Amino acid sequence: MANASPNFERFLSAVHHEEADRMPIAELWVDQEVKEAFLGHPLRTIQDDIEFWQKAGYDFILIDTDLYASPQIQQAILNPHENTATLYASHRQERGWVATEAKAIQSWEDVERFPWPQASQVDFHIYADVERLMPKGMKAVVTFGHIFTAAWQLMGFEHFCVSLLEDPPLVQTIINKLGEQSMRLLERILQQECVGAVCLQDDIAYSSGLMISPSLLRKIFFPWLREAAEIAHAYHRPIILHSDGDVSKTLPDIVQAGVDVLHPIEPKCMDILAVKKAYGDRLALMGNVDLGYTLTRGTPAEVREEVKFLIKHIAPGGGYLLSSANSITNYVPLENYQAMLNAAFEFGRYPIRID
Repeated sequence: MANASPNFERFLSAVHHEEADRMPIAELWVDQEVKEAFLGHPLRTIQDDIEFWQKAGYDFILIDTDLYASPQIQQAILNPHENTATLYASHRQERGWVATEAKAIQSWEDVERFPWPQASQVDFHIYADVERLMPKGMKAVVTFGHIFTAAWQLMGFEHFCVSLLEDPPLVQTIINKLGEQSMRLLERILQQECVGAVCLQDDIAYSSGLMISPSLLRKIFFPWLREAAEIAHAYHRPIILHSDGDVSKTLPDIVQAGVDVLHPIEPKCMDILAVKKAYGDRLALMGNVDLGYTLTRGTPAEVREEVKFLIKHIAPGGGYLLSSANSITNYVPLENYQAMLNAAFEFGRYPIRID
């Protein structure tokens, strides 16, 4: 479905718990293989990427501007592994995976030696191109963050956890170096006219629960999330928090920090109906279309029924942006992705009327 008249106000209506003409769709990542198969041609330019987001029916284009993507961090944490997803003709040969035993930073000396990425060094040329090429009515949603994530990945998870007990200042210093530059980067992002919203990405949980205790997260992570929300709101932009896993025990902290939208409410471990009932007046929800089975191994009919259920129960009154429960990966069949989009447009028109 080509979005002939993209309208970011539709996105904002959901954020503000209001009903627009229809419920918006949203994704925080779509693998290139899926985009190319959807369009029927390669993605070579930013114009091609904009074409995908518009033709798929979104009201925004996604831009990733993240210190986590810098060569300094990526080269320190990633190991290449063979890509096993071969649904698409243009599938990649490798994916990068993070080793939990990574040891880029083990000591105070390592902190001093590490070439920390700087916000001032990030290339912003893409924003001028987006501003020039984006259709009227569209905005950019920009992802950034990985403050907590980059810290433990640079240290290795075991050493990170031991240091939280034996040398808390070391962990806090690493977090602060990442956080301070991320906030400076956020300021630069928000000064771009084409930006409509931002998303801080930081996985703080597994499907079995939080990665570290709520009390420790309140010391090292939530102050940065709160500062990011304050900066975004000072620029009159909403902020999304992306964290996989079961974040139920920190939902009060997420709301108190000033987050506007929570993503992805992973269905394996979180009940979106319960979250909507308890926090739906204070927190807009994005996500929950199952990636573990429905989108990846289910049928288009099963995808359609799951989307229909979510729209019926979560979309009324606004406050819901339909998306996958993580991202559209290169192991999601194109027909399932298209089934999700088609069902969103079929059932998502306000007022919701589903028997």
